[in-house]
Amino acid sequence: MSALTRDAEVIHGRLPREPLPAVTWYPGREERALTVRLGGVEQPALAVERYVYPDRVAYRIRAATRDSDRHTIRVWWDDAAMRWGWLPAGVDAREAHPWEGGGEVRRRRWADGESLPELWVHAEGAWREAVLREREDRPDGTVVYEVGLHGPGALSPDDRHSRRIFYDPRSVQRRHPGGERDGRV
Repeated sequence: MSALTRDAEVIHGRLPREPLPAVTWYPGREERALTVRLGGVEQPALAVERYVYPDRVAYRIRAATRDSDRHTIRVWWDDAAMRWGWLPAGVDAREAHPWEGGGEVRRRRWADGESLPELWVHAEGAWREAVLREREDRPDGTVVYEVGLHGPGALSPDDRHSRRIFYDPRSVQRRHPGGERDGRV
């Protein structure tokens, strides 16, 4: 995923009627999460309907909150203005080495059987599911996470491999329970 480079083209007025588009509705929990750039700002939204024309696709979208359907707009799909999911453009997490400086390092380790915080970690060019096993606060102000990172095709928690990475919001994001890879809720 990369940063969006231009604003989405809002469809003012009615959609073209010729040729008649194929329409798909996303009812309730099937709505698709996307990030759209409007007014120079990337923001989360939900795709509510899709209109497929022979040469392009339009979506009716609304703000990402589920409590209101008042503010919806229609936009033409544009790869430079939209992407599926709510995760920001990511940067691969940097590997962390053991602390060799002076001072006390504070650590918080999650015990076996304790609910592990769920994360997205950007690794090998993509956002991947992970859990937080240990947090290390260093005297210089940096934070290091030991994460259990799901490998491609991992089927169970036992398939996670451990990595120590520097915390950076561009490479580590909180994963909300029930959220899927594309950010759909």
